[in-house]
Amino acid sequence: MMSLILAAALQAQVAAVPQDGPEAAAKNRVPRTDYATALKRSKASGRPLVVMLGADWCPACVQLKRSTLPQVAKLGGMKGVEYAYVDIDRDDKLADALTRAESIPQLIRFEKTKKGWARDLLVGAQSVKRVAAFIRGKAEPKSEEQRPDDLAAVLTGWAKDS
Repeated sequence: MMSLILAAALQAQVAAVPQDGPEAAAKNRVPRTDYATALKRSKASGRPLVVMLGADWCPACVQLKRSTLPQVAKLGGMKGVEYAYVDIDRDDKLADALTRAESIPQLIRFEKTKKGWARDLLVGAQSVKRVAAFIRGKAEPKSEEQRPDDLAAVLTGWAKDS
């Protein structure tokens, strides 16, 4: 009985994880923010939106989420962007709308440019240095320039449904 009560208390505590976007980045931590909130903050602030697509069963995703991104954050690499994690199993429709590749983990960086939205994609296990450069917008992948209406419609459509 006692273990059941402890398990319930632990679940309640984990479920109550606060949304802490920019505040966490300022303290050199990876923000814990849902997609809709990060999107809203990105639009309001003009900062790029970085989204990680992953799953708990994927070793490379777990490595990126629990080790690589925290190391990038400790180096100040999460400052200046809004960040969200999307679990492909829990938010499969959102993940399908965002993804452009067949494998995970994926980091997607959306940034508003003079020509519309630019989208960069980084797929697979990566070094801290490569992830930090990608988040800063200095990665090797080329941007996919899209009409602003196309990407904005996808993004805002999911934000309303979330």
